[in-house]
Amino acid sequence: MALRRGAVQLSRLLQGCNSQQCTAAASRMFATASQNGVPVEVHNGGGNKRVVVTKDLPGDRWLQILIAAGCRVEVAQHLDVILDNATVKKLIGDKCDGVIGQLTEDWGAELFEALKAAGGTAYSNYAVGYNNVKVPEASKRGIAVGNTPGMQADAALCTTMCC
Repeated sequence: MALRRGAVQLSRLLQGCNSQQCTAAASRMFATASQNGVPVEVHNGGGNKRVVVTKDLPGDRWLQILIAAGCRVEVAQHLDVILDNATVKKLIGDKCDGVIGQLTEDWGAELFEALKAAGGTAYSNYAVGYNNVKVPEASKRGIAVGNTPGMQADAALCTTMCC
């Protein structure tokens, strides 16, 4: 009953809004679930591509982009700040198209093999660098790797100028 009521509310909310408004509204709507025992927030549950995010990220533009692209986005809500490989593998599960991970995770043969086995084709490291990512291991498995250079440029500039 609560799910139906939520769907009706979402339907009313989205009536008459433009595409950008709809995407923004949808990014704020989520359900909670569990992936192999790991709690996750599920955004756009009907999406045709499954993207796992190992930690909640700042802002919501990244989420809006993934939802607009038709992705189901699962954001880990694990109590541990740093996830071990076993937990990341549980999040990946049997079907996963891509992962957005963190600098604190060891992305080598073990995790890239799990991602490949789940059908994954892309990994993005939410960090300036990628010294935690063994790019040759991803390449062996046909997995594209990206990172976010410059994401902390403002913070670095402020620290340099203010201290």
